[in-house]
Amino acid sequence: MPARIDEILAEIKELKALFQSVTKREEIPKYMDIDTTVAELHRQGIKMSKSTLYKKSACGLIPVHKIDNRIYFKINELLKIYNNNE
Repeated sequence: MPARIDEILAEIKELKALFQSVTKREEIPKYMDIDTTVAELHRQGIKMSKSTLYKKSACGLIPVHKIDNRIYFKINELLKIYNNNE
């Protein structure tokens, strides 16, 4: 029985070390400007240029949000559209 307790304690130590080594995921903003959106899409493995993003938003192919005469995108909306079209 004491040997099993030592094994469990060793596993707990390993798990603690693992949890400490995991970095906290970076917070993604709700609305992104076009440059940030393109960078995040590239990070997600979706290669899309700034001009393509503008064209698709102008044609109504992707959702865009206007705030103070500037356009913003929600990355989760774009990812849903991209994943549904694959």
